[in-house]
Amino acid sequence: MQQPRSKVRNYTRGVQALSENDLAAAREIFSDEMVYRVPGKSPIAGEYHGISEFGDLLKRVRELSDGTVAFEPTVVLTDTNSVMMYGRSTAKREGKSLELEQAYLYLFDDDGKVVEGRTIPTDLYAFDEFWE
Repeated sequence: MQQPRSKVRNYTRGVQALSENDLAAAREIFSDEMVYRVPGKSPIAGEYHGISEFGDLLKRVRELSDGTVAFEPTVVLTDTNSVMMYGRSTAKREGKSLELEQAYLYLFDDDGKVVEGRTIPTDLYAFDEFWE
């Protein structure tokens, strides 16, 4: 069984792999059947299925924010099958700034791969307004 800290490291490596278009490395971290959910009514809201759609979401967020999107975790909670990160998200686009606290939740299968994830903004109205 994977230790909670190694899940956080694996998740970070997986996101890095996706940002570099290294799907082979991402498949070591993310399940092909993963589902990722973003709440709200903005252009990035929705349910994303599989590594490719999740990778496309990450690319779209970077493109929409001209590469300024950032997340600084302040709290990381883990157990045997999940990681939750809470912290400060920032981004800029079209003269707007995003600065809000939000959480990310990731669920892992028995093999240590991410099977589910979600973005959890603390202010959904501000989150939607920024991405619209």
